[in-house]
Amino acid sequence: MFSDRYKVIDKYSLTTQEKVSTIEIMPRRYTSLVDPAYLPVLESETKLRMRKFFEFHQGYTNDFAHETDKNFHIEHKDGDVIEYFLRYPIRWSTLDPIWNKFVRTTDLARIKEIKPKIDLMTSVTDRTHTTLCGTSYDANGEFSGVVMFDKTYDLHEFENDFIEKVNELPATMPHMCKGFVILKPGTTDVSYRIEYELFHGLDMEKRKIDNDTNMIAHSFLELFYRNEGLNLLTDEQRDFAETLLTGDSWFDIEFLVGQDGQCKDIFFLHHVVNEFKELTAS
Repeated sequence: MFSDRYKVIDKYSLTTQEKVSTIEIMPRRYTSLVDPAYLPVLESETKLRMRKFFEFHQGYTNDFAHETDKNFHIEHKDGDVIEYFLRYPIRWSTLDPIWNKFVRTTDLARIKEIKPKIDLMTSVTDRTHTTLCGTSYDANGEFSGVVMFDKTYDLHEFENDFIEKVNELPATMPHMCKGFVILKPGTTDVSYRIEYELFHGLDMEKRKIDNDTNMIAHSFLELFYRNEGLNLLTDEQRDFAETLLTGDSWFDIEFLVGQDGQCKDIFFLHHVVNEFKELTAS
C-alpha cells in the first residue's frame, strides 16, 4: 500500500477467530499526499479531499498542527481498500467555535450528521478534554466517520451495561490506557477501542522495556477476561488472542456495540510492525 512497511496492524475478529484485514500506517510526509514519488496511488478527487483535512488551518489557537502528528492509515484486505483514516488530532475546544469553517473548508458535509452524537457522548467532561483524532473515508474517498477521544463518555443511551464495562478500564485507569470511540454516519453502532498507553504513549526503546513487551501484552489481555476483572472475553477468545502475541508484538482491542447495548463483534488489533521493526520475529 505504501512505499515501505512503517507500521502494520493485523485485524482479527475474536468472534469468528478469522483475520479481517490489514491496517498499514505511514507518516503523511512519506505518502503521495505530499510527494508523488511515494505510494499510494489515489484518485485526484480523493487526494484533494484528504489534503483539505490534513491542511486545515485552525487559525489563532493554542493548538499547533505538527507534521509529526499527521499519519495516513489504509485498511485493506488482500490489497482491496476497505477504508482510509487520516490521523490529525485537533482539540474539540478548538473546533467547536469554528465548526462551520471546519466543515466548509474540509469538505466534510456528512460530519454534521454525527455531530449531535459527538456532543452527547463527550458531554461528561469539559470540551478541553475532548479531541477529534481523525477522519475516515471509504474506498471511494467519501467521508465515513471520525475517531474521538475523551477521558470518559456519556453512555446512558445504551440499553445494557456492556459498554459501561468496556469504558470502565480507561475511565478508572487513564494512566494505563485510553478509550476511543468511532462514530459513523448512517448507523447507531459505536466502536469503542482501548489502547494501552505503555505502547502508544512512551518510547519503548529508550525506556528499555522491549524485553518485557510480551509479558506486558499478556498481562493487559488478562484484564479483559479474568473473572475478577472486566470479564469481557470468553476462554476461547482469550486463547485465540494468546496465540497471536509472539515476539515483541502487542495489541489494541475494539468492541463493536449496537444501540441495544449488545456486543456485535470484538476486534483484536495485532501490531506486527512498528517503525519498520518486525515485532513478531523471534
